[in-house]
Amino acid sequence: MFRKYLCYLGDTLTGSEIALALALFLMAVFQRFSNAALWIFVLAELCDAADGPCARKWPYTDHKPRLRRTYVTQIEHGSDIFLLASCMLYLLRYPNPLINQITLGGGVFIIFFCIVIEGLIRTVRSLDDLSIDTRSTVIRRYILIRRYVYLAGIAVGVALLIFSTTYPLPVKLTFCAIGIIAGFVIYKLKPDRAHNP
Repeated sequence: MFRKYLCYLGDTLTGSEIALALALFLMAVFQRFSNAALWIFVLAELCDAADGPCARKWPYTDHKPRLRRTYVTQIEHGSDIFLLASCMLYLLRYPNPLINQITLGGGVFIIFFCIVIEGLIRTVRSLDDLSIDTRSTVIRRYILIRRYVYLAGIAVGVALLIFSTTYPLPVKLTFCAIGIIAGFVIYKLKPDRAHNP
């Protein structure tokens, strides 16, 4: 009986990611700095990681057009950008100059890098003198490079959020270690995401 509702899980997780990003954005705007920001971001990233696999595993069976499934790419990219922008704004407004500088430098680098990669992808797509296989291979490599930089940005963002909390230093270092271990576990459990765009 519960199984028929699983088709809504992917959309619910995407909606949750957007709601959590909005909460982080409002915390930044109104300068409500709290340990909760770390957990809001982590929970939003977990929603982001799970929404796609859930949507693929439990698709809608009635074949009615759905707004979320029709514009899945735009909504996915939009929610990711909103979440990262909210995190960046929160860290830029946090009252610590070192966190502000690392956030600004890292954020500008990632934005510039992603713009360059997108330009390269569009350029390769327009090269008619390359075979379709060659174009596809080059584009896949660019997408994987962009994914690695994006994941590094998330890791740095989480680390900065950890160090913006009021937890004692040993707790902060423990959270960083847990994050590193979790990253390796996810990499081992989902090797396809590391090698296939």
